Amino acid sequence: MPDRAAPPLSARVRAYWNRRIHDLEISSHPPGSAGFFADLDEYHFDKLHHLLELVEFDGYAGRRVLDVGCGTGVDLVRFVRGGAVATGVDLADSSVALARENLRHQSLSATLCVGDGERLPFPDDTFEFVYAHGVVQYTAGDRALVDECRRVLKPGG
Repeated sequence: MPDRAAPPLSARVRAYWNRRIHDLEISSHPPGSAGFFADLDEYHFDKLHHLLELVEFDGYAGRRVLDVGCGTGVDLVRFVRGGAVATGVDLADSSVALARENLRHQSLSATLCVGDGERLPFPDDTFEFVYAHGVVQYTAGDRALVDECRRVLKPGG
């Protein structure tokens, strides 16, 4: 029988996050429902209350913001509500689909795409602000992720 190599690490990580959506178990509402996203937002900002003091979610009106590892879009929604021209990217198709639903429930819009933070699908110098909260510890290539965030960040961003 031929020796079959394991899929590349990035494919295994993508498969993992497609199966396990972060914090899915904290809501009793069906995933993708308005109640589900309200529970995620409340839990996220209760647990991470310091983010509201550290991150000016409403300070990027009219500016291009990238949320790397956007997950279900909890933080992305905050940027959009603040007037940012926001883009979310996540490795997992399932998370991007839920982020799309989150935005739809709130009548908001942002660009969403499936992509790897270690190889961002954007040109150099695209965004005024790049946000990657809770992502570095989950990537195998932390240096590559940081380098990519710098690459797509405009000078002075």
